[in-house]
Amino acid sequence: MKIVEEFHEFTWDMIRSLPMCYYNYKNNIPQKLRCKPGLSDVYYFVNNIEELDRFDAFNNNISYNSATGKFTVNKKGYYSALYANRVEINTAATFTIRFQRNGTAFFSGSSYIKPTVDPTERSLGTLKYLDAGDEFSITLSASANTYSSSGSMFSFYRVHDMFYYPETTADGLINDDFTIDTYSQGNLSTQYCRNVDQVPFKMGVRGAGTLRGRGTMPSVTKLGDKKS
Repeated sequence: MKIVEEFHEFTWDMIRSLPMCYYNYKNNIPQKLRCKPGLSDVYYFVNNIEELDRFDAFNNNISYNSATGKFTVNKKGYYSALYANRVEINTAATFTIRFQRNGTAFFSGSSYIKPTVDPTERSLGTLKYLDAGDEFSITLSASANTYSSSGSMFSFYRVHDMFYYPETTADGLINDDFTIDTYSQGNLSTQYCRNVDQVPFKMGVRGAGTLRGRGTMPSVTKLGDKKS
């Protein structure tokens, strides 16, 4: 049985625990929810709910340093980052937003902005896998002169583990009774990073269509044709 707990502010119910509980509900996954008082009606599709008189005022997966402007994640996983920037600029210039992991930019967006149409909004969003202890930061730059970005908004949170299954070691292709167990979840699915419990059975058929790390699409040969 999956245990779901949510004791942070209600925003996290909306973007984290509610989607997770609904996913479990739709996929007939047994679950128990522990949440703040008075929210049972919100989770009406969950049969097993325990309301506790508890409220966590901060998100313990992420810490923020106001002196450096950097976020540090305390748990590995996928993190959603969305930055909506309100830009004012004194002369026309290219404005760039960069997302950084441990001081190195991994994602950016640029646009040309004229002062005749400012203030204007420029947004950038991504989903990024981070390890525990990684730092996340944002840098802003303009190709000329000065700019300001008052009134901007940034959202940064960890996506729940249910959306990510890492690659692990397979159980073993040959069982103790010498049967070949190619398609079991413990042998086939565990070999792939995935967003579902079980990968398609075709992944167990080794060939051009299932080789990992391909840089090009496999060619297709129709019946009756000859492969060049």
